[in-house]
Amino acid sequence: MLPPITHDEAQTANYVCVSLAVVFLAIRLLASKFQPKAFDASFFVTVFALCVLIGRLITTYFTLTFDTAADAVHDAAQGHPFSKEKLSHIKEGTIFSLFNRVLETTFWWTQSVVILLLYRRLVSHIKWTKHAINATWLFIGCSYLAVVITIFLECTPFSRYYQVSPPPGQCVKGYKQTLIQCLSNIVIDIALIAVAIPVVFIQGRQTIQRLRIGALIALGIFATIVTCVRLAYIFSQGSLQATRSFWAGIQILVSGFVANAPIIYGSLKLWRKEWLKSKSAGEGYAMTSTGRPSRTSRVDRTMERKGITEDMVNVTRTYVVETTARKSGDGDSETGLVREE
Repeated sequence: MLPPITHDEAQTANYVCVSLAVVFLAIRLLASKFQPKAFDASFFVTVFALCVLIGRLITTYFTLTFDTAADAVHDAAQGHPFSKEKLSHIKEGTIFSLFNRVLETTFWWTQSVVILLLYRRLVSHIKWTKHAINATWLFIGCSYLAVVITIFLECTPFSRYYQVSPPPGQCVKGYKQTLIQCLSNIVIDIALIAVAIPVVFIQGRQTIQRLRIGALIALGIFATIVTCVRLAYIFSQGSLQATRSFWAGIQILVSGFVANAPIIYGSLKLWRKEWLKSKSAGEGYAMTSTGRPSRTSRVDRTMERKGITEDMVNVTRTYVVETTARKSGDGDSETGLVREE
């Protein structure tokens, strides 16, 4: 039997995991300025996911503070019934928990969208992957609707969600919703891995590129393992809210890292490339480390000794360009250059 998770542990995990996930998403948004196209679709999906995370942080706090009908029924069966004061907040806590599940599902699915947008760019040159990606898009949309519908329709009538006495049955534990949610998440992860695997075996790929794509696949496998552990823990603990919130927080952190780490890494590489390029350009004709004048400064001093002024250089340059224009017979474009001189 796995040890139970307390409300304090779940609340701590909520703060820590969501805060770290927010940091990952914020860094990813800042790093997008170094991408060739900063404000692409994945940027706005990430902004939406960030808002969802903040909302989930709030709903989880109230869910764990007020408790749910499932917790009240469980404690009553264990001989520890809720007080009248706690029972008065069961309805609010249960409704917060339902919206909490919607926000969690939304966040995980948006992270899958971010990864799929990335993979679409990586494998756009492979013909068959277009069909695989379209099928994954379709499954993401249908599975999201299935999970959200199950969240609100697993108990009918709706009042059974916050019913304590008589016991409302298994529907308040959300087993169907959890099973559909986790299995759909696993299928999406496997589909994303399947799309990425062919890229590793493309001829002409450098070893470092294969390793990077292999790392993406490994991260996807890790996310799948976390989902399986979460599913097992929820069923073994009777779907108590503390257990659900704790492992949802862990999965949020993992999925946020897996989805955004590739973009952050790629942006850092582009930033470093631009920084080295600008640094080398700035040092091209500057003073050397030994204090020796650069090529430009030596030419300028030679011109000064010979009495050649900048105006004379401009006149000579103009004459050469004008002569070239007349010989080429392309008067309009070359004359424009001459006039600029």
